[in-house]
Amino acid sequence: MISHKAEFVVDIPRAKLLQILTDPIYAVALLGHFSNLHPRDSTSYNVLFTVSVKGKKVVLDGIMKSPEYYISRVGYSGSTLDNRVRWSFAFELREKENNGTVVRMHSSIDMRSSFFFKLSGLTNVLADMPRHIAEEHVKPYLLKLSE
Repeated sequence: MISHKAEFVVDIPRAKLLQILTDPIYAVALLGHFSNLHPRDSTSYNVLFTVSVKGKKVVLDGIMKSPEYYISRVGYSGSTLDNRVRWSFAFELREKENNGTVVRMHSSIDMRSSFFFKLSGLTNVLADMPRHIAEEHVKPYLLKLSE
């Protein structure tokens, strides 16, 4: 499993941030590489996980579970239909005394690499996804939203 942790402060009230992160449509858009297709049932969604490998778009069909709520955390998880790639994203939110919210994000991807994954370069691209999604999608978007 490959994981990445990021922590940053945004000038957005915790309640507003929770509202954004608990809406699967906003959350999937925030993550960047996922597209919602439609609700699968009351607990999950069909999604497309899209990555670019050597200039070509690779699309993996998958399932994303509805958000899981904890006291100060919101989490999403899912996998490709063939279970070769599994992912999870968790957001821990803590209100700052002087305003704003501290966001701790933990992202991870677990993959069962195959000959195709290695040959195509998909293994290397997926290995960077936890960092890429946190640092180049979620963090910049939330910082921009807090301006």
